Amino acid sequence: MINLDVLYKALDAENKDRGVYCDMDYPDDYELTPKPTASEKKWIDNKYTELLAEFSANKYQRDRAAEFPSITDVTVALAEKAEGDSTMWDEIAAKRQQVKEKYPKS
Repeated sequence: MINLDVLYKALDAENKDRGVYCDMDYPDDYELTPKPTASEKKWIDNKYTELLAEFSANKYQRDRAAEFPSITDVTVALAEKAEGDSTMWDEIAAKRQQVKEKYPKS
């Protein structure tokens, strides 16, 4: 299944203002407009493959971001730590470590 977000990034990198049309029932079957030449299509395909590999390699970052403590919680914990109460900061640090262990870099 084609990753449309990654395809859009590849098209942005090509910098030719192309559009993508696809039937969501058949997401691998898509058309680009204006229609690329064979060499342009090869460049787009290569860029897509490169960006998809990067996207896949960074999956752990997206998984972690969904479970890490919010920036608000971190800010409050830092403020409390500055006032001498590190309880919440210790909890935040423990939660971050749990998430890192759940979703290792690789």
